[in-house]
Amino acid sequence: MQEIFTQIEAAWPAIREFLLGPGLVIGITVGSAFLLTLVLRWVTSGLSKSKVRKKVEDTESYRQRRNRIIHAVKVALRTVIWTVAGIIILFQISPMFADIVVGQTKEGKDILLARWLIGPGLRIVLYVVAAGLLAWLVNFFSQKVVDLSAKKKESYVEKKTQRRETILHSLRVLVTVIIWVIAGLMVFTELGVKVGAIIAGLGVIGIAVGFGAQSLIKDVLGGIFIILEDQMRLGDVVKIGDVTGTVEKMTLRITVLRDIKGHYITIPNGEIKIVEDLTPDWSRAIVKVGVGYGSNIDAVVKALHAAAEDLKADKKMSKYLLDEPVIKAIDDFGDSALDVALWIKCNPGQQWDVGRIARRYIKTRFDEAGIEIPFPQITLTVGKGEAKLLAALKSGTLKSGKNK
Repeated sequence: MQEIFTQIEAAWPAIREFLLGPGLVIGITVGSAFLLTLVLRWVTSGLSKSKVRKKVEDTESYRQRRNRIIHAVKVALRTVIWTVAGIIILFQISPMFADIVVGQTKEGKDILLARWLIGPGLRIVLYVVAAGLLAWLVNFFSQKVVDLSAKKKESYVEKKTQRRETILHSLRVLVTVIIWVIAGLMVFTELGVKVGAIIAGLGVIGIAVGFGAQSLIKDVLGGIFIILEDQMRLGDVVKIGDVTGTVEKMTLRITVLRDIKGHYITIPNGEIKIVEDLTPDWSRAIVKVGVGYGSNIDAVVKALHAAAEDLKADKKMSKYLLDEPVIKAIDDFGDSALDVALWIKCNPGQQWDVGRIARRYIKTRFDEAGIEIPFPQITLTVGKGEAKLLAALKSGTLKSGKNK
């Protein structure tokens, strides 16, 4: 223990010099960078939530464009802040700057430092800013393509827009990663790091990770085929296994669904075997209803026709109908009722609302026609002996303890 304290005491002057010199500068730099980042986040958040004071026709689109610009400025400023902070920290702790900073005289020191800042230092800042700008432009123009297509209301164009958005979402992430990787390699080159050795090392690591992360490769390949084969798109309602929900996010590795309860469900693409798309080019609302076995089928069909006409006359629902409703007079013989059905072809994703309104009109028309919608019931058949016993119990002639 005494030896440890002796070593600490011997090294204390160097430790104190570091803490009061480079250590203090590093602490102030990191703290200032964090503080500036928090202030930047607070300012941009306030600007994003502020009301649109400019008079425009489409306020929501204007707000989205404004918020994208604010986000791009925030990313650029945050990149500059942390780039400057990183350079300051490297000057304090990295041996590779020793030959640049240290000179024989103060004049030589200033000249060498200025020469580095004007040369490699300036290029590093330009590389980082250019990478941030390119990443923002990729995001901006890909979103612009989707917005321009979304303004057209034709179903065929909407289908192409959904597919384009799904593909662009995945490509946007891939291109952004490539941009920042290239920028990082260029920065390392300016710092004097041997990039070739780094790439070779990453290649070896990639091979090792490939053997140990086969499920990850399986997920990525599955995502590529899902996108290329157009199995589903963003905004579609799909059933994957036992999970049903709206496709909210798609990457090369995962698919995210939002179910009817609002649950956020993440599914690895490699685990997706069967996809049941509930909202393809068109949908069908199948409304089944049971009627009593004693009902007049002609009257039932007439009531269903009237309900179909009511649905077509509904201003809110008629715009979703793609064809004439089809009546299935007797769809099935149930245990307690005859099943009849109304098939309605409609726009994708509207089958649930159309079916709900159709049931309301059917109930109204059946009530007007006096058609019974039976509830489940059981008919019992008894033998002669049991019938006499029930009659005796009903008349009160059977007393307890007798006629056993």
